[in-house]
Amino acid sequence: ALEISGGRLVTGQSVTIDGALNWSGGTLGGGGETIIGADAVASISGLVNLAGGHGLINNGTIEQSGQGQIRVIENTTSSITNGSGGEWNAAIADGRSMAFPNAANNVLHFVNDGTITKSDSDNLMYLGWVNGTFNFTNNGVIDVLGGTLEIEGTSAILGPSGTVRLTTDGTTKPLLRQGALAIGGTLEVTLADGYAPAGGATIRLIDYTSRTGAFSTITPPQGRTLTATYVADGMNVTFD
Repeated sequence: ALEISGGRLVTGQSVTIDGALNWSGGTLGGGGETIIGADAVASISGLVNLAGGHGLINNGTIEQSGQGQIRVIENTTSSITNGSGGEWNAAIADGRSMAFPNAANNVLHFVNDGTITKSDSDNLMYLGWVNGTFNFTNNGVIDVLGGTLEIEGTSAILGPSGTVRLTTDGTTKPLLRQGALAIGGTLEVTLADGYAPAGGATIRLIDYTSRTGAFSTITPPQGRTLTATYVADGMNVTFD
């Protein structure tokens, strides 16, 4: 088990956490990586840092809550990988970012091969930010249970093997992208509790500045059918 609430832990090696990681402050630094083991649970509850090229790999479970944010600092390049068995549950405060580069010369590469769940049903959560270089690739599952997930940064790729699961209440756009969005893989649409759109209702699911590609498979809510339409600045669905 490891608890970090401040200061700096620097290593050039791979460090595997097989117990609990409680990370509420401070910095992981050095050219190595911290690996959350398959049976481990990491709790991120404050503003924490990666520096010196340090990487973070999640093969277990991350519970990110409250003010929990991961930022890259000190003009360095870091990577985060949510592994194929990784579960990342994000229930952070409104308007916060899961992970982001802190300033112009910082770089963060984020790859999701597991499952990222935005569990707060009401708020706006960011992935990336307007500072620095942020590249995001989804090869796993993104599950937006409610509210809005906004992907900022340099590039955003929804890979051909990935799945995006969006819950809509008919008013809130579940996925926003400030910039170009590369689309592929599977889209699954679910309806928020109590929302039953009438036949012919059209809603916006995704906003983007521009796009390439399209979803290869679109799965409608159970018992419904829908038609997807890509327009210049977003994607709409019409319920039949």
